[in-house]
Amino acid sequence: MAGKPRQAWIARRGERYAFQVAVWAFRLTEEVSALEFSDLLGAQGTKISGEAFRAHLLEGVDALGAPFRRTVAIPKGRIGNFWCSANVPLDAVPGVYKGVVTVRLSGAEFAECPIELFVDEDVIEEGGDSEPWRHSRLAWLDSKRGHGDVPVAPFQPIQQEGN
Repeated sequence: MAGKPRQAWIARRGERYAFQVAVWAFRLTEEVSALEFSDLLGAQGTKISGEAFRAHLLEGVDALGAPFRRTVAIPKGRIGNFWCSANVPLDAVPGVYKGVVTVRLSGAEFAECPIELFVDEDVIEEGGDSEPWRHSRLAWLDSKRGHGDVPVAPFQPIQQEGN
């Protein structure tokens, strides 16, 4: 597609796009309590909802299938990296989408950073899971599959015969 940016987040339609947000605690130890994503707006009023984004270290589903929210402390002078993902809709209009990520810190403090996502005209199968380098499988961190007493298909319960 003509006009594709050289240095930008580039996602395909239908992709679970993985990326990192880095927070630098340059003056003092910072406690990050949330990353909040605005709606990303494209040309002619198109948008990708802020609800399509997730900061996996700060919120999600734990190993027992329970929802969690946590605060992460970043020591003074260090950088904290937060893996995030966005579910790009299949019907997203190709082009540049712009928005803001708000980094919520302890107390009422926050920092805002503009973000841009270029949506390519191509559609990706299975959200990108068949291409491991895309890290789209981060979405599996929020899975509740396998938390019950019934095995996940195609697996069968263990059968005991005799001793």
